Amino acid sequence: MGKHIDNKDDFLDILKQSKLSCRELAKISGAKQSTIEKWVYCDARLSLENAIIVLNALGYKLTATKEGL
Repeated sequence: MGKHIDNKDDFLDILKQSKLSCRELAKISGAKQSTIEKWVYCDARLSLENAIIVLNALGYKLTATKEGL
């Protein structure tokens, strides 16, 4: 079953639930450790590209669904 991400906090919850350190996340994803640390500790803005890379490394696939008006 998928996880619904509505905001950055939902994304950060996925990172925390992985129980991996920023260093470990960087190693398995290829994203820069400093980028992940800025997301977690400095409230830095996420780039979609890096978010997808990290989610994929954790076994998630990002999908977009168009909602009706």
